[in-house]
Amino acid sequence: MTISKNSIRYKLYKSFAIVLAMVLLLFIANYLAVRREHNAKAASAQAMTLKEATGKIRFQMMQNHCLDYLFQHIQYRGSVDAMKYILFP
Repeated sequence: MTISKNSIRYKLYKSFAIVLAMVLLLFIANYLAVRREHNAKAASAQAMTLKEATGKIRFQMMQNHCLDYLFQHIQYRGSVDAMKYILFP
């Protein structure tokens, strides 16, 4: 049994194939969007971790700088009283 291009059966098959193709395309588009969203979430988490680590390093550098400043004045004054002078002028 052959299917004529003008028959209802042919038109139904053709429409069904088009609908299936559209569903497949939408599935692929949705999959790619979800994968991109997961990658963005992972990159955001990594950036936040890096930001926190950078903040801790900057804080440590600031503390080291303050201690170096303090010790330089202690060595210059030559006594522990210099620390009191620096901390409580």
